[in-house]
Amino acid sequence: MEKVKSEIVRVEADLSENLKEKVNLEIARVAQEMNRS
Repeated sequence: MEKVKSEIVRVEADLSENLKEKVNLEIARVAQEMNRS
């Protein structure tokens, strides 16, 4: 059971990293759009 828990924690960490990256890219894109208009 412990192994499963640590695996879940690792996957959640990976997911939050990916989400942060996506959010940052999205923010950068929106900022560029605003700068253009």
